[in-house]
Amino acid sequence: MSDLAAVQERVHRLLEQILNDSLDPPDEGHWTLGYGTVPLVVSILEREGYDGAAVLVSSPILTDVAKTPELLDVLNTMNASMYFAHAYWSDGYVFVAAHLVGETLDLPELQRAMSVVGDWADKLDEPFVQRFKAPGRPPPGAIAGT
Repeated sequence: MSDLAAVQERVHRLLEQILNDSLDPPDEGHWTLGYGTVPLVVSILEREGYDGAAVLVSSPILTDVAKTPELLDVLNTMNASMYFAHAYWSDGYVFVAAHLVGETLDLPELQRAMSVVGDWADKLDEPFVQRFKAPGRPPPGAIAGT
């Protein structure tokens, strides 16, 4: 079994334990779960130059938003006080995310990453929409079809 397949199997088992329910296999390498008012995405990643698979726990809190000095300044200030996660702008999205080592991932680590990312994203999505989105944009629940 490849490293990617082994990590995917490990994460699948851990998510089933966390959710206390059976779970479908990942859709295109990730699972999308609900967390409060935001989607919580758990992805398995292979990156060039990295020997092994990583697990990304992320939540998009804004979509279709411009990269402005004000937005980047707010994200930088937030990152200075965030533990175990970070927030960033990429290609029109603002994400809260945590990267984990797939081969050694255990239940408490995945649970903690999901709660930290989910709590931050759920707390920030509506204030960020109000502050950085123009009127008439989709509400935060429209991100990722939630």
